[in-house]
Amino acid sequence: MSMVLQALVEGKGLELQSQMEELQGFIRTAAATGLAMHEVEQGLFKRLLALGYQLQQWFFALLGDGDQGETVTTGEGRVLRRLPNLHRRAYQSIFGCFDLERVAYGTREGQRIEHVPLDARLSLPAGKFSYLLQDWDQGLAVESPYQQFNEVLQRMLGLEQSVASLEQMTRTMAEAVEGFWAEQAPVPAARAEQIVVLSADGKGVPMRKPAATPPIAAHQHQQGPKPGRKKMAGVGAVYQVDRYQRTPEEVVQALFREPGAAAPRDESAPSRPVPEHQRSRVNLTAPGAATVGPTEAMFAWLADEARSRDPWQQLPWVVLMDGQSSLWEEAKQALGEAPRVEILDLLHATSPLWDAVHLFHAPGSALALKLMELLVLALLSGMSEGVVNLALGCGSAGRAHQEPTAPVDQDLQLLAPPSGPNALRRGLGRGLPDRLRRHRGSLPARGQGPDGAGGHALDAPRCSSLAAAALCGPQRGVGGVHALPHPAGDSSALSACRAG
Repeated sequence: MSMVLQALVEGKGLELQSQMEELQGFIRTAAATGLAMHEVEQGLFKRLLALGYQLQQWFFALLGDGDQGETVTTGEGRVLRRLPNLHRRAYQSIFGCFDLERVAYGTREGQRIEHVPLDARLSLPAGKFSYLLQDWDQGLAVESPYQQFNEVLQRMLGLEQSVASLEQMTRTMAEAVEGFWAEQAPVPAARAEQIVVLSADGKGVPMRKPAATPPIAAHQHQQGPKPGRKKMAGVGAVYQVDRYQRTPEEVVQALFREPGAAAPRDESAPSRPVPEHQRSRVNLTAPGAATVGPTEAMFAWLADEARSRDPWQQLPWVVLMDGQSSLWEEAKQALGEAPRVEILDLLHATSPLWDAVHLFHAPGSALALKLMELLVLALLSGMSEGVVNLALGCGSAGRAHQEPTAPVDQDLQLLAPPSGPNALRRGLGRGLPDRLRRHRGSLPARGQGPDGAGGHALDAPRCSSLAAAALCGPQRGVGGVHALPHPAGDSSALSACRAG
């Protein structure tokens, strides 16, 4: 280490010692003067950030400039010469910005730099921003506009980042997403007692006007469809989970429980299983890219994931989605004749029922809630055809004083099972998720197959990829039901509700 660096290191040590003493003095003074707690926190955080900056600067000083002598030999046997001038680069960490002067190696000055020992030693990113700061930035970027979260970070850490640099960071990081997916280890095969769940949805991503468009154009009023305002992203998730059996009454009780009321506990009941090996993807076709659509690509990936978890299709496959018909068509194309249980999410199924309920009872009234409770119970009990006919009949009787309800009729038809009124009932006893819609095909018998088989518009496609790569943790809200035989007089409750 040169004498200059040695003096710098020693000087930093003395400066750090002085800062530590100042920090201790601040605590003593705060305690003696009765400083408010929020002011103590603010003072501590500010001083700790400054201390972190000094410690990181000391760390760089200890490493020096990375000089490895006149020449270095690469792994391929090439000999590189030390360039005569130190090369500077900026490094932005969460503590602040540093100017690093490093020794570089190559053929000669002015040509491409081929090796920088200090950068290699520290695994520095190619760009200015530290990997930790990039992680924080992108974690916020998938949830908030660049400028908004940038202002929050600036207030907290005192950092100044331009929106342009954040956009470029997103583009650069998105290039690594495909490699990230390729490096993921295959998931273990699902166990014999599990089910494989595939879920998909379409999400509209707002599109920003091109840079050449005047700002006022974004607020131009337009009647009818507004092409170009949004692009549809395909969102998908797949996981395997143990069956979890509940009765329709238990599901209804959980949905209609008073806010704040404690859920009844059965100590003998098994705990709710946690989804295992969940993987999520988001696809959004970049502007001008002539490739398959985002949902088509999504379902192709979901089909591959399901087959990797259950190669011989011996386990129940469950497709869980909302009522968007195009999604079900895409699923049909991707999964073909693979036996599966198709499920309409219960909360999407209840949306048209609320419309029918409000034909008779005011929104928010106790009678509306009670009628809805009975309809949901009937729906979960395998009486979806009766629920649809009842709701449509009620709607016809009540339309003299209501707006036209053709959309309500169309939505209610989604709930009618194509294979008869008992189609839902037949699937409820298997411990499947509690949003049963319909069945497609039949499940293979156990043992079949070989033994042992068991919102930033500019960067929307990139942000979507990064968001999916960052997702982790179990998917919430997936349970199961176990249908019990209903008493013969159960339909009388619906008749009474209709009359009342």
